[in-house]
Amino acid sequence: MSSIVTDTVLSILNHGADFSGFNTTIITLIPKVRTPSTLRDIRPISLCTTIYKIVSKIPANRLKHVLNPLIYPNQSAFLKGRLILMAQELSHSIKGRKIGKTNWMAVKLDMAKAFDRVEWPFLNKIMLKLGFPAKFTSLVMNCLTTVTFKFNINGQALDNVVPTWGIRQGDPMSPYFFLLCSEGLSMLLRQAELIENAVGIKIARTAPRISYLLFADDSILFCRMTPLSSLGPPEAGQFKLNVVGAVLAKEEKTGVGALVRSSVG
Repeated sequence: MSSIVTDTVLSILNHGADFSGFNTTIITLIPKVRTPSTLRDIRPISLCTTIYKIVSKIPANRLKHVLNPLIYPNQSAFLKGRLILMAQELSHSIKGRKIGKTNWMAVKLDMAKAFDRVEWPFLNKIMLKLGFPAKFTSLVMNCLTTVTFKFNINGQALDNVVPTWGIRQGDPMSPYFFLLCSEGLSMLLRQAELIENAVGIKIARTAPRISYLLFADDSILFCRMTPLSSLGPPEAGQFKLNVVGAVLAKEEKTGVGALVRSSVG
C-alpha cells in the first residue's frame, strides 16, 4: 500500500496527474452552542482525504520557508518568529496620549468569512507577481480548483457542491494562501501611507511610522484623527474611511471598532 501511495503522490507532484478524485472534502457541521438555531451557531469543519493532505503538505512546507522574506513585517500570523506585541504598544500609546498637536485613532477591522471569500484568480495573479514559478503556481491552483464538497448529515455524505472561490480551513496550504491574499491589502495600505500624510502614527520621533497591523483576518489601522481622515487613495476609492466620531457597534459582531484619543486626553 505504501508504494501505491508514494507512486500516486509523485505522479501528481512531478507529472501533473489528475487528482480530482482525491480532492473530495467532507464538511462536518459542529454546533457552537447547545441548541443551534441559525447558521452562525454552526462551525463547518473540512475533512480532506489522506492522499490530498500528503500532496498539499509538500508545497505547504515549501511556502512556509519562502514566505517570510516576501510577506511584509506588519503581518504576524502563521509565520515563525513574528510577534504581536507592537499592537499592544501602539494601543497603550494612544490611550496614554495627553499632549500634542495632532489626534490619533485606531480602527480594528474583522474580515467576516475571510477564508470563504478568497478569489482564486486573485491568488493566482499575486503568486505570479511575487515571482513563484508557473509550474508551482499551477500545482497549488489545481489543489484549489479541483475540490468538491459533500456534507456529512446524520452520518451520510450528501450532495456534491463545486465551489468557485474560497479556501478550506482543513487544507495545510490555506494559512499561506490567506497570507498571500492579505499581502495585496498590505501593498495598498503601504501605497496609501506614501500618498497621504494622515495615514500612520509615530509613537516617538525616531520611531518608524506604523499605519496598519494584520493578524490573520483581524487588522488594526492607525491614522491621525481629522474630520476627513481617509485610509486609502481617494481617487481609487479603496479602503476609504471618513471619520466623524467614534463608531459604536449596535450588533453583537459588526466587524468594526474604533479607539479614539485626542491630544488633551
